[in-house]
Amino acid sequence: MDKTYTLDDLSKLDPGTRLFTYLNLKDCGFTDIELYYRVLENTDVCNFIDAADLSYLKVFMQYCIKEQGELAAINILTKQIDNGYDIMHGIEMFTRYFDDIPEDLKKKILQEGFTSFNCMVLQNLHQKA
Repeated sequence: MDKTYTLDDLSKLDPGTRLFTYLNLKDCGFTDIELYYRVLENTDVCNFIDAADLSYLKVFMQYCIKEQGELAAINILTKQIDNGYDIMHGIEMFTRYFDDIPEDLKKKILQEGFTSFNCMVLQNLHQKA
């Protein structure tokens, strides 16, 4: 059985960077304490969230949460970071050109993440804009 985490568990983590990560997650629309803890245990994800341009990350994460829920949103983010993709560039293009992105591509990005093909399509939209 999985452990259920509480705010007390969060308080035991490194108070410096982890507080910043927690606040960024909250700004992005996450509310599930289990997901907070899952993210805060992953140094690579924390470092990405802390270094990301929050204005773009926030829009992308809120869209993901709205369309697929918090768990799916965090899975997209974690998977992309673990695979070493240039996710921030993809998130920035997704946010900047959101109104020009076809719905089927938005759904594909939510399902697959920022694959090289999806990023190429976003780049082409960028060049047309």
